[in-house]
Amino acid sequence: TDATDATDATDATDATDATDATDATDATDATDATDATDATDQRGTGPSRSSAVERSSTYPAEAVAALVREGTAATSGLRPVLDTVLESLLAVAGIVAEGLTRDAGWRFLDAGRRIERAQHVVDTLAATAVRAGPPEVDRLVHEAVLEVHESTITYRRRHPTTVVVPGLLDLLVHDRTNPRSLAFSTDRLRDDLRAVPADRSGPGDDQRDLLRDVSDLEAELDSVVADVVSVGGRRERLAESLASMGWRLRAAHDEIDRLHFQHTAPQRIQADLWGRPNLALGGGE
Repeated sequence: TDATDATDATDATDATDATDATDATDATDATDATDATDATDQRGTGPSRSSAVERSSTYPAEAVAALVREGTAATSGLRPVLDTVLESLLAVAGIVAEGLTRDAGWRFLDAGRRIERAQHVVDTLAATAVRAGPPEVDRLVHEAVLEVHESTITYRRRHPTTVVVPGLLDLLVHDRTNPRSLAFSTDRLRDDLRAVPADRSGPGDDQRDLLRDVSDLEAELDSVVADVVSVGGRRERLAESLASMGWRLRAAHDEIDRLHFQHTAPQRIQADLWGRPNLALGGGE
């Protein structure tokens, strides 16, 4: 009996030791898994990004791909938010286009849209089309310009080949049937201003002259000639034309503001300390 009890005690001790060993192994495995998870969670932060950049001298393609993956993961949650904002903006645009009477207020609203859109076209082309880069880079940049101005489908329908500067200028500068073009915007802007009488002194000759100058520059801009690249890698003819259009559009904006809007300094209300009614500075009791 004593021998049997000793055997049982030994078996129990062995079982206990095995259980402790198993628990220790499980704890070690859990710790390793936690460390691996923490390392995974920290991926894309400073150390990982630094290591990717450090590898760029030896493996540039791998480093760039890693950074792109990290950037995509960081901005993946923006898409639903941007879609919601876009839906709201399209709803407002639909109300403006189909729900407002074409009175002076609507004319000013449309005129503001047209002059801003014209300035946007000029500024975008000045930033992306003036300096010539490698063909593969220019192709991507010019495709992005078409996307920004919502003209990609129209361009592809007319030019099935790759995007080139002459075709880009024809569509975004000269095309009077494209609502996103400079020519279309200036034509609509003139129509809006003709429908609104000037409330301030002056016949408005300056604004008409400035807009006419922009139209003349647009008509004189030859798309093929503008694509000629100088020794410095710039399209100088295009740069000069866009710069001239840009300052005339800004001057036209200032002249429209002077003719049609009156800006008065806001009156600040100050409480009277002696119990009398409040007085507006610059006004009477």
